[in-house]
Amino acid sequence: MTNKNKKYIEVVPKVKISDSKILSLVYTPGVAQASLAIKADESEVNKYTNRPNSIGIFSTNYEKSLNRAIYLKEKYNIDAYPFEVCSIKNLYFILKNLEVNFAGYDLTLIDSIEVNNSNSSYKIDIPILLTNKEKDIDILKYFNIHSKDIRVQDNNIEDLYLSSIDIKEASLKLREQNQGVVKTKISKNENNEIIKPVAIVSDGSAVLGLGDIGASCAIPVMEGKSCLFKELGNVNAISLCLKTQNSEEIIEIVKSISNSFSGINLEDIKEAVEYMPIVGVTSNPSIVKKTSPKDFFKHMKEVREIIGKERSLHIQVISKECDEIVKEAHRILEEIDDQVYIKVPVSYEGVKAIKKLNTKYLNGCKMYVTLEPCPMCAWSIILSRIDTVYFGAYDINYGALLSKYDLRKSVNSKLKVFGGICEDECILLIKDYFKNLRV
Repeated sequence: MTNKNKKYIEVVPKVKISDSKILSLVYTPGVAQASLAIKADESEVNKYTNRPNSIGIFSTNYEKSLNRAIYLKEKYNIDAYPFEVCSIKNLYFILKNLEVNFAGYDLTLIDSIEVNNSNSSYKIDIPILLTNKEKDIDILKYFNIHSKDIRVQDNNIEDLYLSSIDIKEASLKLREQNQGVVKTKISKNENNEIIKPVAIVSDGSAVLGLGDIGASCAIPVMEGKSCLFKELGNVNAISLCLKTQNSEEIIEIVKSISNSFSGINLEDIKEAVEYMPIVGVTSNPSIVKKTSPKDFFKHMKEVREIIGKERSLHIQVISKECDEIVKEAHRILEEIDDQVYIKVPVSYEGVKAIKKLNTKYLNGCKMYVTLEPCPMCAWSIILSRIDTVYFGAYDINYGALLSKYDLRKSVNSKLKVFGGICEDECILLIKDYFKNLRV
């Protein structure tokens, strides 16, 4: 790279994500409210995101686009994002599908004749700068930019969080007062290497379980993901939402601008899985449950059907206590399939649960059942080393833990058993069950 200033562009949060409370404002569950507000009124995208201060710079050379972006940031405080296109031929097609992300385009690095000769059948609804004669142009006025280069102080964030009863309302306030949650920053590149960001690409068809809400509505979520990339992994990530939902067009756009990025993170599962080398899918049940009316397990079964058994599926537990984490993990495996990877938070209780889950045995687990286990079930319980069994109704004919048999004695099992808990209620439940079954 020949950039004399040895600089590159970072994408950084306007808010320091210091704990889970702040995360809930920047990402979920709060961010869903911003997406829904934009869905109700698309013009609100300029209120809740950094779009009004964002400019896309396009050329056939990434370094030139980068230097131009650095210049606009340093002189005008514009959050300019550099792009390299492999060909001018489909330029307007690309610009049309990316325009929801930007207040305008800078094409000053492309010969105006080349631009005019490209496929211009697509009408661009945002300003396009074609000349770099800036002495004759008020750049900020040209793009109608009113920069809010604010990084909110931690104490202000805390006040905002505490002052609002509704976390969704707090998330909206945060975005409104700061115009989104991301901005660009010019940093020194000591090694003089080309440092390119990751692109977070979405077509708005599968946003946080909200379903198909469109590209504009997806921007707050993708900005939140950009924050996570930076805060948790120190990775610069640009959110790019596409107007098209046609899989072939998505591929064409991604290929055309791929030299602008070190990697591409695709957010649309269903379409991408058929054409892209998807390794697996990760999901957070708390996000799905808070943002989607779908039954969680039904939703994840659909995901499994889409990606197939050959790709990995990762699901996070939401329980906090060790025993509850273990119980939830086993239910996930039972409801979906035994190939699911269980994500457990690395907390004190989480580590305890990991140790239990990392074995075929269920040491320390408790079981609650309506009817006393039969011999086959009792053997399974004993062999799995469950700690305690609580049951309601005694089974005098087949009960194998307290009534007909006590299989614990034959193997000197330390299994603790408590029976007759709410016995009358459990008997009625069993009778009603079989009565309905016969009907």
